[in-house]
Amino acid sequence: TAQNELWRHQHNVMPRTYVGPPTGKHHEFALRFREACAHANAPTTLTDLGRFFGVAPPTVHDWRHGIKLPSARTMAKIANKLDVSYDWLATGRGDQAPPPKPATIALARRIERVDEQAREYIKSILTTAEHRQHIS
Repeated sequence: TAQNELWRHQHNVMPRTYVGPPTGKHHEFALRFREACAHANAPTTLTDLGRFFGVAPPTVHDWRHGIKLPSARTMAKIANKLDVSYDWLATGRGDQAPPPKPATIALARRIERVDEQAREYIKSILTTAEHRQHIS
């Protein structure tokens, strides 16, 4: 319907696969789930999303429409796969991005201890690696 099309356009959330706004009692989770899937370029069909998360397509349907919430364990797996914060996905609180991994923090501390010339050299190495992997 025209109302569904307007909603999809306003929310810019996987427009090819959603029939309309989430209507379940967990609609706020559904919006965050949809947003995280879109940002992660996750699959868009129920079947493919089910495979991606290791669940049945009807389960994904229930999450996308706010009918049911995943278990805490499954929520953690979803957050990890979509590279978002568990707290943000589950509750809407905090940053969407997950906290840095301990290894990343340790590396940043090591980089902070070297002189400016060494930091510039490290930046150039990262730029080259990103360019080669096309992830910059």
